[in-house]
Amino acid sequence: MLGIPAVRDRVVQQSLLDILQPIFDPEFHPSSYGYRPGRSCHHAITKATMFIREYQRKWFVNMDLSKCFDTLDHGLIIASFSKRVKDGSILDLLEKFLKSGVMVGDEWQASKIGSPQGGVISPLIANVYLDSFDQFMKGRGHRIVRYADDSVPRRHARVFHTPCSYAA
Repeated sequence: MLGIPAVRDRVVQQSLLDILQPIFDPEFHPSSYGYRPGRSCHHAITKATMFIREYQRKWFVNMDLSKCFDTLDHGLIIASFSKRVKDGSILDLLEKFLKSGVMVGDEWQASKIGSPQGGVISPLIANVYLDSFDQFMKGRGHRIVRYADDSVPRRHARVFHTPCSYAA
């Protein structure tokens, strides 16, 4: 779902991003590249190439977490943010953005799950949510490279399928 926030909402989301990004970004999995300061798809490709060359990986899987932004669980998002953010007003504001709904034609539609793509804060929300997946894969000994909701896990010849609704 594409959700383009009003100008006022974009300003508030940018302010929230300015507060939250420095809290979460340093702790993200080192092979997460999507929508992060100083990282790009070119960096992700370089890391994947390094894994192939340095670790002699012969197999890899390209995963696209289908409808990832549309299926994010609001409760898990708030729980993930509340592990590092104790200010209830920030968490309440984040929850309001998640539940704000979208206009579909001339009709307002409630948001019970998901994070609209197009919001200033949406990429950080997805990265915080998907970091649990990244850390889970790391804990299992799998080398991954993730750019947004696309991931390339690498570990010899094993193949993995994990839906976006996963969170630890």
